[in-house]
Amino acid sequence: MYANCGDLVGARLLFDEMSEPNLVSWTSMLSSYVQHGYDDLVMQLFSFMCRTGLRPNDFGLSSALKACKINGELVAGKLLHGLIIKCGFKYNAFCSSSVLDFAIIEMYVTFEMKADAYKRFLDVRDKNEICFTDMISSFISDSDDADLNMLEEAKTIHSHIMKAFGEYDLCLGNALIEMYAKCKGVDEAAMACSGLATLDQGRQTHAYDIKSGFQSNAFIGSALIDMYAKCSGVNDAFRAFSNMGEQDLITWSTMMASYAQHGHGEKALKLLSKFQDKPSVPVNDSILSSCLSACASLVALDMGKQIHARTIKTGFKSHLHVNCGIIDMYCKCGSIEDACKFFDKMGGHNVVSWIAMVSGYAHHGLGKDDIELFDKMKEAGVDPS
Repeated sequence: MYANCGDLVGARLLFDEMSEPNLVSWTSMLSSYVQHGYDDLVMQLFSFMCRTGLRPNDFGLSSALKACKINGELVAGKLLHGLIIKCGFKYNAFCSSSVLDFAIIEMYVTFEMKADAYKRFLDVRDKNEICFTDMISSFISDSDDADLNMLEEAKTIHSHIMKAFGEYDLCLGNALIEMYAKCKGVDEAAMACSGLATLDQGRQTHAYDIKSGFQSNAFIGSALIDMYAKCSGVNDAFRAFSNMGEQDLITWSTMMASYAQHGHGEKALKLLSKFQDKPSVPVNDSILSSCLSACASLVALDMGKQIHARTIKTGFKSHLHVNCGIIDMYCKCGSIEDACKFFDKMGGHNVVSWIAMVSGYAHHGLGKDDIELFDKMKEAGVDPS
């Protein structure tokens, strides 16, 4: 009661009047000192408690660790860490995700001892956002640690976050990007973009990428475009694409795929027209497939035939992924004869090409041809499921 009202003197007087304070009383007094800024008295009281023969609990140890952190007492903090291991808290399942684990990590982070913080981080079985944030803060700091491969350990932290949450909030996403920026992990920063859950978070992270100096990086740009597309923010994706200093094959491909996948076939084909003005950037199978899909959605047979001709000219006629797109394009554009002719000339088939042709027959009401081809597919040993 006294402590809750801010009367630490009264609380201590009442505590001193107790003939044999129990562990709860000692721990409450320690916590009260920490909460009200009497950090210099925490270690003194903690020492008195240990002399009575009482075994401290995780909350009392956590208070002592916090006091060491605030007072800059690294040696005392290390001694406490040793005591924690000696008392059996290190592998105690009950305490594996308690404030005690996080207090140890936070203490080492405060003293810029990344390697020690990281070792403790790996020991924590049930990691939460506090634990991750502390570790990321450590990696963002200006100090380096010769005992750590900073980028590799940063990737390990990221993998633990993905395992724990699958996706993460804006603060954690931005922290990951800043950590990778510090560790010179541009590709990894791009992957951090893809773990965000909402369009609004994506926009804010995009702004953070610009602030971190990643705006002109092609890999980051592609990740942002893909992130926006997954969040149905195609217009935002195109702004990210347009603001890049120079687009490479991956960014062109990602942007066209985003348009095609979200029903913006006309925009995908317009972008292809602009892409063709860049002779220094070669076409790839993804661009051809996306544009064939765009033609199919728009029933643009003439454009589809032009893209078909380009697949032959550029050497992609043997790519099954592209070939399936050609079959689908002809079927959906009403030219089932061209689809059938192309299907028959293909050197090899996979389940996708078989299904594309079977679906094409069904789409045109050719039930007999549909059944015959389906039977041929089964005879070829292809499982449609």
